[in-house]
Amino acid sequence: MNSLTQFWKQGVFTLFGIGLLTAPAQAINITTTSDPNVLVNNILSSGITVLNLTYNGAAPASGTFTDGLSSGIGIDKGIILTSGNATLAPGPNNSDSATGNNSFLGDTDLNGLNPGFSTQDASVLTFDFTSDTGDLFFNYVFASEEYNEYSNGSFNDVFGFFVDGKNIALLPGITTPVSINNVNGGNPLGTNAQNPLFYNNSVTSFIIRN
Repeated sequence: MNSLTQFWKQGVFTLFGIGLLTAPAQAINITTTSDPNVLVNNILSSGITVLNLTYNGAAPASGTFTDGLSSGIGIDKGIILTSGNATLAPGPNNSDSATGNNSFLGDTDLNGLNPGFSTQDASVLTFDFTSDTGDLFFNYVFASEEYNEYSNGSFNDVFGFFVDGKNIALLPGITTPVSINNVNGGNPLGTNAQNPLFYNNSVTSFIIRN
């Protein structure tokens, strides 16, 4: 089983698949949908059989995107899972608190990745799959409205990619999960950076993991 999960924690905004762009050459195009069939079909190619598709989360928190490469994201098209409102993702990122409280529950698997924090407003896409072509490869971008104001603080977005119940979204070479407090450029003063090699703040705040 493969589950792509994301969460919102006390008023902060997290994205899967895209970043909040300050001044993109071309903004990404977002189409909101909570239909798990549409979401899964946008990330899987031919030769993959899927069943038992479910999406748990708020309707405006998920969708599909295009024009990612021209926006500087590194992935041209795919899906977006957020903890707030997916339509805020194209920006402009001119607010430190763009978000959306959907009043949804968190996710127990994500809580396990994030000791000391309890998650809220989770967006969870789950499906079973078989492949006729061998190995599968996924690319993702992790972004958060928490950067940079809340780095190493009391708000800590986290991302999980679970296969057969095991999270494989880990920093390369170590067993550290992807979260705000585990990967950042430091607090607003630029101190106490955590794994900054995997953090990109040149256009906005996001991580690309291939």
